[in-house]
Amino acid sequence: MMRSAQGDVEVVDIHSMVYGVQLIFSDGHSQAIFPWPFLEALGTAAAWEPNC
Repeated sequence: MMRSAQGDVEVVDIHSMVYGVQLIFSDGHSQAIFPWPFLEALGTAAAWEPNC
């Protein structure tokens, strides 16, 4: 969960697109569309980070 000046921000909905996903956040942000290659790179990078 992320924190913002307004408090906790959560993903409240996901809209699947052909080229990625649109995430709808609890603080009203919904304009960004995250392309599949970007999300795949995030997953790959997270897999290589050591667990704290």
